[in-house]
Amino acid sequence: MQRTSPFIDPASVEAWDSWFRWRERGRLRDLDVEATWRRVVGALTASPRASAPASAELFEACASWRLLLDERILASAGTPEAAWPDDGLVALVNVPVFVRGRFGADAAIDRAALAQTTRLAVSTLDAAIDARCRAAHVRAACVSA
Repeated sequence: MQRTSPFIDPASVEAWDSWFRWRERGRLRDLDVEATWRRVVGALTASPRASAPASAELFEACASWRLLLDERILASAGTPEAAWPDDGLVALVNVPVFVRGRFGADAAIDRAALAQTTRLAVSTLDAAIDARCRAAHVRAACVSA
């Protein structure tokens, strides 16, 4: 059985392939976008913080396009080159995904799901700072900050 791609536009596949797909020494490491999300989620949920996001919840939020993580995190989290600033990071909550009954007179935002994803976005950004500090090549900078 062949899975369907989460992408609906070929340009999206090309963007993921060129910007976020992990390659190491000419070898593909992320075989599909789900592998990219697993790599990123694994790096971000390894935080020792009590508020670290849960793996399954973060994976599902990314896979369903509810949460769109900063491109610098997507490109390098979980790789030996993991590096991003500890400020200026963003996580976008894709609000249209939370609209139920779209285009109908009874259209409404699922406020509880939106609030939960917003909380997840904040804890994920905290976890991204922790993950950056766990990377060997930036550990000293985090300790001195």
